[in-house]
Amino acid sequence: MFGKAHAYHLLPWAWLVAWLLTGVGLSMVYTASDISSLQSRSLIPYLGLSAVGWIAAGFVTASAATGKTGMAVQLVAWVVAYLVAIPLGLAWMLSRDMFPFLLFVPVGIGGIIGGFASSLRPGFWRLASAASVGFVFLLCSTISFIAGYILILIYASIAQRYGGVSSSYALIWILTEAVFGLAAGFAMRWLLGFKAVDSASIPA
Repeated sequence: MFGKAHAYHLLPWAWLVAWLLTGVGLSMVYTASDISSLQSRSLIPYLGLSAVGWIAAGFVTASAATGKTGMAVQLVAWVVAYLVAIPLGLAWMLSRDMFPFLLFVPVGIGGIIGGFASSLRPGFWRLASAASVGFVFLLCSTISFIAGYILILIYASIAQRYGGVSSSYALIWILTEAVFGLAAGFAMRWLLGFKAVDSASIPA
């Protein structure tokens, strides 16, 4: 257990880990060279790793919040946010066979749900901050996919010319997810109205 000060400083890094684990799980389900082609592999790694990451990051976010919403309520909200963003998003995507575009929308909705529960903004601004977090999640997930895919294509072109290891494709994908998860975490900290706690107040 850690206090609000620790949670404030850990929040961006917690979301980096959440997105990194999600990327690891995704890379175990999809082929590295064709990330948009679903293979007949178990979804357990994707669902399990993403759940660990999202729930842990949600716990850190809830710990950093100092609003009126109770810790238990926030944790439930972040669990619901995960269920919407990952399992429901996956089911929605598969049912319409329009990957990757529909995959990003549930991630944004998940950000709104969790953001609303943890936001410290008053009144209307609480909803506005939650909507902003949802937009950041949507934007970062979209850009991370596009950036990762482009980087994989560039690496594949270089590897074909000079020789390379195809397993690096998955690493590129995972690191891209992590970078944008970190960006989303830093944005969340400001959008939700969290305030820095002086480092002197953090127990050793």
